[in-house]
Amino acid sequence: MISNQSKIGLTVFCIEDLHWADPSTVDIFRMVLNEADLPVLFLISCRPAQLNFHPHQITNPYYQRQCIQLKDLSPEKGEEMARSLLQSDQVPATLLTFISDHLGGNPFFSKRWSTR
Repeated sequence: MISNQSKIGLTVFCIEDLHWADPSTVDIFRMVLNEADLPVLFLISCRPAQLNFHPHQITNPYYQRQCIQLKDLSPEKGEEMARSLLQSDQVPATLLTFISDHLGGNPFFSKRWSTR
């Protein structure tokens, strides 16, 4: 599929949240990157700490690797985000504690729980 698409024109293959993939899928994806020389931009997002995959495992010289690491929010920034999303300085302490203790600084989860 990827090979056929790359023959038609510019191809961007995007995988979001690779850390949710099962190990065999990650292995197949790693194999494709290491064995195929396709004119494709692979854009991958993942939480490396939760996955047995890292850009240094891509050894195919055809591809250039660039890793952009986004850090989790500090507890203070998580609270600031919750206040901003709720448009209030008076956010329940239980919500702030939950965000700080259980969401791991992930802005997506913080936004989701703050706006429920």
